[in-house]
Amino acid sequence: MDDDRRMSTDRFYGGVENRISILQDFLAFVGDDHPPRQELYDWFDQNTGGGGEGFVDRNMGFFESLHLVRFDGETCHLGVYGERYDRTHDPFVVLQALRSGIKGFDTILTALVDSPRTDEEIQDLIVAEFDAASTGTAIKRHREWLQVLGYLNHEGDTNSLTDAGKGAVDTLNLLSDRAVIPPATGDATTDWVDVLSQHSDRHGIPLEDSSLEGFHVQIPGDQPTHIRVHHPFTDDSHTATHTGPNFLQITVDKENNALERDVAGSIVGIVLNTDTPDLYDPVLDDFLYFTEDILSEAASTSQKFEIGVADDGTYDDPFTGRANNWHDLLAILTHEERTDTIEPITDPAPYYWVNQGEEEIDGEYLQSPTDDLFQYDLPKLSVGDIVFGHTGAKLLGITKLPNQLASSQPTTLVMGPRKKSTTASKPNSRISQSRSHLLTFSKRCGNTASTSTIP
Repeated sequence: MDDDRRMSTDRFYGGVENRISILQDFLAFVGDDHPPRQELYDWFDQNTGGGGEGFVDRNMGFFESLHLVRFDGETCHLGVYGERYDRTHDPFVVLQALRSGIKGFDTILTALVDSPRTDEEIQDLIVAEFDAASTGTAIKRHREWLQVLGYLNHEGDTNSLTDAGKGAVDTLNLLSDRAVIPPATGDATTDWVDVLSQHSDRHGIPLEDSSLEGFHVQIPGDQPTHIRVHHPFTDDSHTATHTGPNFLQITVDKENNALERDVAGSIVGIVLNTDTPDLYDPVLDDFLYFTEDILSEAASTSQKFEIGVADDGTYDDPFTGRANNWHDLLAILTHEERTDTIEPITDPAPYYWVNQGEEEIDGEYLQSPTDDLFQYDLPKLSVGDIVFGHTGAKLLGITKLPNQLASSQPTTLVMGPRKKSTTASKPNSRISQSRSHLLTFSKRCGNTASTSTIP
């Protein structure tokens, strides 16, 4: 897929110190009043000193490209990222909006994980990666937005990540190739299919439009796999029969009809659990998959599915472990044998170096993303292994694993909580541990390096 994102950002109002408060006030104003364009001019004139109508129009065009706002004629409304940020004030939502429309933020964050960099050094990296024109202005504006979000410190001519910035990198997992830029097409189904296309291209899996009515794409072959994407509605009126406060409900009539008519070689259904049908964000949102065995077992006579969602955001059986699991989904799409165990792929070593995040320190667990094979090192930990804990250029301590990892499904890597309204992160694999002070770790074996995590 071509990357048609722009290279430069706009500054918006308020400088580094006041930009975030002006942004919050502006989005609250748009969300409450749905102002026409003239009232936008008046608001900026009264609250920021203006800058002129042309400057406001340029900023609104920039925000519209990031889905922070949208226009219906001359009337301004919140876009999908604007709605999320107005509700949560989570800086990660703004980062995702920026990443969706602007190149270079991943490059900067990844580079600063290794060591502090000057603006000139960052500019050289951007030019080399994107073959972009050598312009210091673009890099400065990237850097200012990262400062505004609290992810970057700029002292003199040197830039470094804050603890929040390191946490953002952990969430995005930019050190692997699984980071996918949110397409933000205005339709969640299209967004998810675009992400599927990126994974399919990476793994050499052919993908084409489905020939079945109601289905979206298919994997061609002797027995084509047809994929249908659902955007469910959430209902909290049936809590008596569910473990959590709500559940997702979808209809599966198209799938059942195709099976009854025996017109499909294989069927996979995708359920998108998103805030809005207008956007699927692969970091902030979840997808679940279901196959024909679940169709035959769980679909009711009314051809409806109810998927329970527990208080912590995990999903009830039979969807436990099926959330955001690209590894298993791609295996199913290529008709590979699916296993319930994920084998670590680097050689064992008795020591682990841990780059610790504050959330893991507070929660006293380690965790591991579940999208790429080289990160399946979590099951290697065994009694007596030594863990070196590190954060903020400080060694927190040295810990021996006191007892074997405990889990009801120790090698399946059960998906953990979803986070939407606090610091956003992908659901992570979790293995229960008796509150030992283990840490988020990066394990090194020979010349290979991989990141993982655990409780």
